[in-house]
Amino acid sequence: MKELNQDQLQSILDNYSVGEIIQSWVLASVLIDNEKGIDLSRCLTETNQGLYMIAFAPNDDLHGLWWGSDSQDFATTLSYALKLKNAKLLLSNENTNTVHKMDLRISVFSV
Repeated sequence: MKELNQDQLQSILDNYSVGEIIQSWVLASVLIDNEKGIDLSRCLTETNQGLYMIAFAPNDDLHGLWWGSDSQDFATTLSYALKLKNAKLLLSNENTNTVHKMDLRISVFSV
């Protein structure tokens, strides 16, 4: 799976106004859908405003899953796959475009 560099991670987080990155860790990917074999890459990132999980996969992989559910169901599916119990899916700031950034479907959780 594709990895994101520090500048790309910061660019993503800037859309959520969650501060500057202090440190980040690439975690092993997780299987989100056994039938379709969708792997979800993940990165744990500490900023000066908190701790965030950035999860992503190629748009082609997550496209059907994303369009086939409402935003709450999609967040629940991702949370379950990521083993996040009390995380909150963040919504990007208005007037920003985070969809299809770098040909990835990207979700950011506050953990």
